[in-house]
Order: sequence, then C-alpha cells, then structure tokens
Amino acid sequence: MTVSVAVTLAIAILGAGLGILNTWQSADRDRVKLRLSPMAGYPITHGKVGREPMIGIEVINRSAFPVTIEQVGFQRKGSKDLGQFWNPLTTSGERLPIRMEPRSALTFYVEPETAKTADFLSYTRPFVITGERTAFYGSRRMFSRFQRSFKKG
Repeated sequence: MTVSVAVTLAIAILGAGLGILNTWQSADRDRVKLRLSPMAGYPITHGKVGREPMIGIEVINRSAFPVTIEQVGFQRKGSKDLGQFWNPLTTSGERLPIRMEPRSALTFYVEPETAKTADFLSYTRPFVITGERTAFYGSRRMFSRFQRSFKKG
C-alpha cells in the first residue's frame, strides 16, 4: 500500500465517522425532549403563604424548538389510565394548551385537597401529552419518594 492510498483510506474513514456522528446528532436535535418532576409548593395570596401545599408537575422543555402541552396529570397504578388535571394552575397564569418555548420550564399545580384524596395514592408517575399526541412520563421512583414525603407531612 502506497502512502497516497493510506492517506486516502484514512480520510475516507474519518469522513464516514463524521457523517455517522452528524446524522446521530441531527436526529437527536429533532426529537422532543421533556423532563417531568413532581413538585409541592405553597400558594402566596395577598402576601401570605398558604398552609396547605399544592401538588404540581414541573415540565422542562429541553428541546431546541417550541412544544405545545395539551394535557397534564398522573398515571394510575396497575393500569394505563391517565388521571388528567382538568384545570391546572400554572406559574405563568396560562391555561392549557400552552406553548412552551425551547429551554423553558413551567409548573402545573392542582388544589391542595388533591394530596388528601385516595386517588393521589393510586398514582404512579406524572405524564404530559403534547400537541403531537405524544405522551411523556416522569420517573416512577421519584414520584413514589415524593408521595412518601408527602404522607410524612
């Protein structure tokens, strides 16, 4: 093998590797990426902090493009049923559907009584459904820890 053939082969292998890397990066960039976390917060009304914590789901849009959120809620234990928040309160004051800009976060809350119901204990993880009708789920382990900490007070 001559030097020119070896250099040509090396450049061809490098080009093929960079092409594969570029294709993978492009496919990853065009994918919807949402992160969901359960939250608890205390409402502030007229400068006073409320006594009852509100249950919520923080949604972070990690995508490079806007995503529309149409439904938010929790999945029920032992089934694929989704318990939707019908009129969630948001940190921005908007109502569903909401367009989330790239790299933005939004928290959806429900009334404090939700944590006191038996339904709350029958949920396994948070979910979000986007405008493309794609469901995204939060971590079961994180949500079970959240439920246990909520039971303790």
